Amino acid sequence: MNLSKDLNENIFYRILNFTYWFLLTNIYFFLFTVPFWMVLQLFWDPANLFSWGLLLISLLPVGPALTAMFSIMGKLHREKTISVTKDYFSAVKANFRQALLPWTIQLVITSIVIGDILFLAGHEIGSYITPLCYLILIINGIAALYLYPILSRLEVPLGGLFKLAYGYALFNIKTTLILISMVAGTGILVYIIPIISLFFIIGPFGYGIMWIMKDITLELEKKLIV
Repeated sequence: MNLSKDLNENIFYRILNFTYWFLLTNIYFFLFTVPFWMVLQLFWDPANLFSWGLLLISLLPVGPALTAMFSIMGKLHREKTISVTKDYFSAVKANFRQALLPWTIQLVITSIVIGDILFLAGHEIGSYITPLCYLILIINGIAALYLYPILSRLEVPLGGLFKLAYGYALFNIKTTLILISMVAGTGILVYIIPIISLFFIIGPFGYGIMWIMKDITLELEKKLIV
């Protein structure tokens, strides 16, 4: 028995599997972003309030898709294997309603804050209030990095879910900084090699987030009855 050969073949096999899983995860996730890209290409007019409404509606499916992505990447991290098509769409179905409401709330918050930033751009008071608006956007985004991974793994009431997400974002400084670094690194990679990133970035990004969040989700699992 050639142990070295078996090991090399096993590593090669796992690389192929992970590549396949990440690729399909990207494809399935981006299917749910098609309405957004259609609105952006066909109807987008920043000066038109109706366009903003369409854009908001087109983004609604992204929340459940994002939660499903975190769900299967968490499963991949725990079990080292997934049935990507079955697991992804099962996760979308299982988490659709639970993910849609918090995602809608976060979209509304983001829309209002962006609207305030645009409105204040032409006013002197904007120089004082706009930094606060950007801070709200940043905190809202960081909270999402906690909210949807937690939601993908645990059944938590909406109020408790927001308390956990925003609480961790503000007070779990070490993990928050690691998550921000993860987002920054992903953004740099997308900027440098956008075409390759388009096909492979979502899966590895979700896998990395679930790996970073593993201790938090394990802690919450011990405290909460799923």
